[in-house]
Amino acid sequence: MTEKEKYQETIFFPVGDPNPYGKYFVGQSYLAPVSTEQVPIFNVTF
Repeated sequence: MTEKEKYQETIFFPVGDPNPYGKYFVGQSYLAPVSTEQVPIFNVTF
């Protein structure tokens, strides 16, 4: 099991895939959609 998978088991929101806007962050970040209804909401994990 990877570190990402282990961490995913400890939090409520999904970790997601590598963030396509990662160039604006220091280090690895992940982006996961939480809702795409009306107002899109995303979870960013560092």
